[in-house]
Amino acid sequence: MCKELDILRPQRQKKVSYPRKLARNRTIKSSNKLWEIDIKYGYIEGEDRFFFVLSIIDVYDRSIVEYYMGLICTAKDLKQTLLRALFKRQQINERENL
Repeated sequence: MCKELDILRPQRQKKVSYPRKLARNRTIKSSNKLWEIDIKYGYIEGEDRFFFVLSIIDVYDRSIVEYYMGLICTAKDLKQTLLRALFKRQQINERENL
């Protein structure tokens, strides 16, 4: 009936979706060779604020090396978390190997 009355909106065109391509040109054979940093945030309903979770993940075994949770997340927080992770994994003097 809507077609007959010519009141339908034009059909939307489907966007072409390209697959995500991640760099897979690395071979990790042991722990502490490649770390990734991930930042996530959430909303605190009662306080009307956001919180942040920064995680440093070891790619070899997908374990969380160190994390930070707080109401703000700045470069200073990232630096302190990275230093704690280096101390925790005893990599502070071997930064060039990471």
